[in-house]
Amino acid sequence: MWIDFPLNHFLISTNKHFSDISNIKLIIIKVLIIISIGFILNQKKIRCILQNFWTNYFKWIFYSLSLFFGLIHITNYILTLSLVLLSPLICFGSIFSGLVFSFLRVKYGFIYCLLFHFLYNSILYLLILFT
Repeated sequence: MWIDFPLNHFLISTNKHFSDISNIKLIIIKVLIIISIGFILNQKKIRCILQNFWTNYFKWIFYSLSLFFGLIHITNYILTLSLVLLSPLICFGSIFSGLVFSFLRVKYGFIYCLLFHFLYNSILYLLILFT
């Protein structure tokens, strides 16, 4: 099973040909890009547009992100054509948990969603560990 931590993957290059200096440069560039995007999105006009979009299309965003959350777990497997075609069935549990996590996030806040996700993953890892 392939497990990757997105922040580590985003910040640290997996290419072994880079020197440590190159990795530091890449990290600095990526952090500057994130900060730049933050400044752009914080502009009043863009924030207003995004809030209107969020309000008008909330249901679409909610279900699309839940579906994306579930389907991104297909990367835990070696991809083949049949696996990709059957991905909605294979990832059904992840899609359903994405809906539950999204509901918890909207209804109770980010911390409850994060804690429930941690609890859910911990139970699954303990089951794998002890079987």
